[in-house]
Amino acid sequence: MHPLNLATIEGRLARLRSRRRRLGWFDYSSDSYDMRTTCARAYRIYARLQGERTPLECVASGRAIPWNSYHR
Repeated sequence: MHPLNLATIEGRLARLRSRRRRLGWFDYSSDSYDMRTTCARAYRIYARLQGERTPLECVASGRAIPWNSYHR
């Protein structure tokens, strides 16, 4: 078992993304676009650590992003 869990990865990504914003602020609300995309990326990293490859998906539609994914 890997020492990183999903909550740890989400928190770290949220902190990194909030520091990187140049305009505006990062919305830590669980239903905000910022946190939904952060949680999606965190899950993808977590799944990769577990050995599962998943494509990067659009948060709104759930479809794989064509320029940054592979087809199953």
